[in-house]
Amino acid sequence: MDCEQFRLACKYGKQYIEHHIKGRLHPANHRNALSGRYAGGPVPWGYVVDYDRHSATYKRFLRYEPHATLVVHHVFERFAAMVRPSVMELTRVWEREGRAWPFFGPEVDERRKRVLGQALTRSDGANGYRFHYRQAQHILTNVAYLGWCVHRGEVAWDYERSAPLICHEALVGSDLFWWCYDLVAGERPPWAPPRVSAQTTYYRPHHSRRASPDEVWFLTPGRVRCVTHGSRYSASKEATGSVRLECPSYDRQTGETAYLCPVIAVAPVEAKLIDAFRAELRLDARDVAHLAQIAQRRQGQRAAATSLVQQELAKQRLLLERAKRRALQVDDDGMAAEFLDEARRARQRIRELEAQTAQADAKSAFGADALRQAERAETLSRRIWETFPDWPRAAQSRVLSLALNHAVIGPVHRHALGFYIQWQGGSVSRREMVRTLGQHVRWSADEEEAIRRYYDVLTWSALLAMLPFRSRESIETFARHRGIVRRRGRGVERVSTPPLVVSRSPIENAMRAYGFPLAASGEPHPAMAMSGLVSSRW
Repeated sequence: MDCEQFRLACKYGKQYIEHHIKGRLHPANHRNALSGRYAGGPVPWGYVVDYDRHSATYKRFLRYEPHATLVVHHVFERFAAMVRPSVMELTRVWEREGRAWPFFGPEVDERRKRVLGQALTRSDGANGYRFHYRQAQHILTNVAYLGWCVHRGEVAWDYERSAPLICHEALVGSDLFWWCYDLVAGERPPWAPPRVSAQTTYYRPHHSRRASPDEVWFLTPGRVRCVTHGSRYSASKEATGSVRLECPSYDRQTGETAYLCPVIAVAPVEAKLIDAFRAELRLDARDVAHLAQIAQRRQGQRAAATSLVQQELAKQRLLLERAKRRALQVDDDGMAAEFLDEARRARQRIRELEAQTAQADAKSAFGADALRQAERAETLSRRIWETFPDWPRAAQSRVLSLALNHAVIGPVHRHALGFYIQWQGGSVSRREMVRTLGQHVRWSADEEEAIRRYYDVLTWSALLAMLPFRSRESIETFARHRGIVRRRGRGVERVSTPPLVVSRSPIENAMRAYGFPLAASGEPHPAMAMSGLVSSRW
């Protein structure tokens, strides 16, 4: 009897969950959230919920000034002002400054205080709630600070404006928020606006807490890679105080190539990098025209037809995402096929609209305001070109880290290194660095065998003729390290004719794929230019 009652209770509970909770309550809560109202869950820092039923902002987020100021000035703006933005470093800054979230005042609803009092930790001085790493991540990636509302992966949409619905007051601007979002999250959701520039990634090297925040060993850490192993060059300081770049794969993969990865002093690499960056700042009339086109596109100075195209494009993108999502949710294969067909039609329409938009941008004339902004940018670029070498290293590091996409260093031949630099936007620079000492080349097995057999038999002239690529000093050093002894004395007779010549292939040009060696003009060799390796500026 009890078993039957238990089974009956489980059956009724399942029906209640499926028909009432999942069938009615969850969809109603979802519709409520997409209308801009609070649907439960954590409340973002800087906001409180209005629970007054007679208020026009009932169940909407309201700005809470004691916390909103901290969110704007000490989270977003502080993160953007860092030389190398890091969420963990932002948390440490709060700890060093003794900063915390102030306790809520009596005007805040008790439910908000009770939930936070159970979930959060108070600071050591009991002056508020502690700021930790997860909070920083959530704040820098929460679109609620733009005034948007997202529920179950879907954003509240304003179909009249063809844009996300503004549900409450925004705390930060769109440019600042998405700049921080791209650094923390990396990939934007499908309903987010597309990037207007290439994605910037940051390498965060270990930085001692004892070291000064302004101490910069290398201007672009993590952006320069070894061409042989693909590893990031790391900066290390010697006892003398000089800093050099080393490939971390030096000890693990010493047998892959006939030469060791070059160890480079920081000074010549930074000099070439600054020189290449300043060369990119020299703008001509074509560059100014391109900047004016970007300014005009951002200002939205387009014809009414172009505006309608943009609205249709946003609508088709939304239809595409909905069709793909519904095709994955339904169990019926026929309905799923219909949704996939709808997604294909929307994708085709998106391609046509994007082509129309690109064509309209190419034909549109520049407005006076857009051209004025481009000329102002050209003036600023010229000022940076003139004063950049005198900037503090921390400021230089921040600017170069924003401008540089990646760089590669590798040997061109024994006495030269190739430095390939790709900037954000696709522009490419190439520089060659002459080495004071030639690239060290490992001893081959044939050379070692010849030394062991003939080191004590041949004269020095014969030894040098047998090993034409080695000097007397290198031969003596190698023999001493291997324990090979050369007898001395007047009675020792040696042969003056070498029995063989040990040939050695020269150091291969590891930077050939990047357009090296360079011609006398500093541009890639004509053979490289013919192969299409030279990139355009834009």
